[in-house]
Amino acid sequence: MQLQEASWLLGFVVACAVIGFLIGRLVRERPTAVERKRPRIAVSTAYLRDAHNRTLSTHSRTKCAFDCMYFCCTELSVSEGCRIDEMLHPTREVVRIGLSAISATDEQLRTAELLTEWVASVSPQLSGVSIATACKLASFVRERAIAVLS
Repeated sequence: MQLQEASWLLGFVVACAVIGFLIGRLVRERPTAVERKRPRIAVSTAYLRDAHNRTLSTHSRTKCAFDCMYFCCTELSVSEGCRIDEMLHPTREVVRIGLSAISATDEQLRTAELLTEWVASVSPQLSGVSIATACKLASFVRERAIAVLS
């Protein structure tokens, strides 16, 4: 009788795992209305997810946090009438316009500018910004960009 109960329990656990996996895929893969209308916001979602992925190097995660923020700032800059096609990216102008559109603080602007300079320098060294701070900034910018652009 114990073997039958163990077999049933194992089947139940596997079924729950499969259902959880499928629900997770469904939730993650359904883009929001803003993401469907503004592909840069959708791209920023993937970068933010990777920025939080602890299996990646700190350098990669910091770059992903920057890319999340920068794609949001780019979308905000375009919505403000900025012509980004003629710019060499990344640029501080896009970051300033984007952060201004979401009323970011001076500290957030300084952090974003440090990250922008770090990415533009193509440095193999880590930025002077912690991964926690970079992720926090990217999350804030993304959240506010979605609110402003909705």
